[in-house]
This record gives sequence, C-alpha cells and structure tokens, in this order.
Amino acid sequence: MRAKASMAILLIIGAWIVNFSLLYWSPGDVTSRYWGPEVDAVFLQNMRIEKGLHLSYWQQLVRWTGNLLRGDLGYSWTHHRPVMEIFAETLPATLQLALLALVIQFFVGGALGMLSALWKGRKFGMILDAASLAIYAMPSFWLAMLLIYFFSMKLNWLPASGMQSMFSTNFGLGEWLLDRAWHLFLPGSILGLVGAVATMRFVRARMIEQMNKPFVLLARAKGLSTGTILCRHIFKVALLPMVTQLGLAFPVLLSGTLVIEVVFAWPGMGRLVYEALLAKDYPVILAANFMTAVLVAGGNLLADFLYRLVDPRVRI
Repeated sequence: MRAKASMAILLIIGAWIVNFSLLYWSPGDVTSRYWGPEVDAVFLQNMRIEKGLHLSYWQQLVRWTGNLLRGDLGYSWTHHRPVMEIFAETLPATLQLALLALVIQFFVGGALGMLSALWKGRKFGMILDAASLAIYAMPSFWLAMLLIYFFSMKLNWLPASGMQSMFSTNFGLGEWLLDRAWHLFLPGSILGLVGAVATMRFVRARMIEQMNKPFVLLARAKGLSTGTILCRHIFKVALLPMVTQLGLAFPVLLSGTLVIEVVFAWPGMGRLVYEALLAKDYPVILAANFMTAVLVAGGNLLADFLYRLVDPRVRI
C-alpha cells in the first residue's frame, strides 16, 4: 500500500502541473471579458498585473503551488469571494446528485446485469441489451433533454430545472424534503442511469464469463437450477471487481454532474466550474481540478483496500 500511496501522490502532483499548464497556455484570460474598442489597454494590463498574470510560467506555478500547500485555494475572480467558501455552498447540492446516482448505478445496474445474464438469448434479454446499448451510446445532455421534454413539458410530472420550488422557504420539514426529492429525482436518475448501464454491461459480461467455470459445472451436476446458480454463486464472484468500480465511481460522478447541472440549472459544483471555464476564473478551475485529482487518487486507494478486504486471495 505504500507504493500505491506514493503513486497517488505523484498522480496528484502531475495532475496539478498539467492542469495549470493547460490554463497557462490556453488562449485568452480573465481580461478577455472586458476587452473592447473603448476599453483602455492600460486598464487591462493593470488587471493582469493585479492577478499575477504578467509573471512567467515558473513564477506563476511556484506562486499557485505555494498557496495550495498553505491550504489557500485562492479568491474567485468573478464571484469576488474565497474559493473554499464557494465550494462549501455548492458541494452539498452536487453530493445529493452524486449519492442518488451512485445508488442507482450499482443497485439498479447490478440487478439489470444479473437479469440480462439470466435471460441471455431470450427475447427479454435481447430487448434489455438493445435498450442498454442505446442509452449508453446516447450523450447524457441529449438524454436529459428528451426526458425533460417527456416528463416535464408533456406530462408535467417533474420540474425541468432548479433544486427547489419558488416558495419552499415557507414549507415545513416534510414538505421541504418532498419538494427536494421531487426536484432531485429526474437529474439524479439520468446521472445514475448512464452509470447503471455501464455497470449492467460489466456484471453481465462477468457472469457469462463464469458460467463455464468448474464450480458452476459442479453446481449443475448437483441439480441446481440456472437461476439459483446465477444468484447464489456466480453473482457473488461477479461482484468482486465491482469494488474497484465503486472506488472510482464517486469522482467520476462528481465530474459527470457538470453537464447535468448545466442542463437542469442545478446550483452545484458542476455548474460553478462550467461558469468558471467561460469566465477564465483560474482559481475556481484549478481548485476544482485539484479536488477531482485527489478524489480519483483516493478512490483508487480505497478500491485497492476494499478489494484486499473482501478477497483474501489478493493478500496472499
């Protein structure tokens, strides 16, 4: 595990340098928003000096890295507030989406994968496989627009945007929770459905792979039915590699919320980063990318630890 931890640290350092380099060499900066024929060039140059953009690459890298090591994520150039303070306000909204999507991805995806393997070659299995491939190939923003059109505009069952109703501040606790769940269901389900399809395909492939193993042939010789073998024996073996997916799913979901939050006007970190990208708000972008790198590295370590915990053969 020490080697894994060292690799995780190197991964975080490398991601920090790469993200900073991409921003440094990308065209334009925050002063591009104010450029115009009537804008004084001296004003723009003073703004660049104020934000330290006039410094060389290495000077800026050392400056940003030093601030990061001191725990200072910077000061947003567009919101004019500390980045840590903005993240503290937007992260809970994103966590709500990610946690619902995580539950849907593994519980629904695992169940569908088992059914798909059980119905392999049958009519319902073929329909399920075709539907999963269609959803997997569809961009998440397009799927979101289709479901908004159907459930929000045509049926008027679910809200099309936002995370609360206009007068939710006057609701009691029970009404507030129902209102939040009502707004959360559609974006969280779409985010989780895309991951559930990937999990389903993974579980299906693993279960079909195990069907000709010696322990399965022995179970069949004992007279066990195919459904019993799949549910009691093969499914347990197929679940082991999903531990690795679980460790990596959370950071992937957090980054995947960007598209969903923009489509649904959800006030979370994804939408914040999207607006920061448009405004060239470097402190917000760098801090968000750094947090994602930490989550990916931490997810890898967690997956390795859990895999060693649930499968003694790895420790041996």
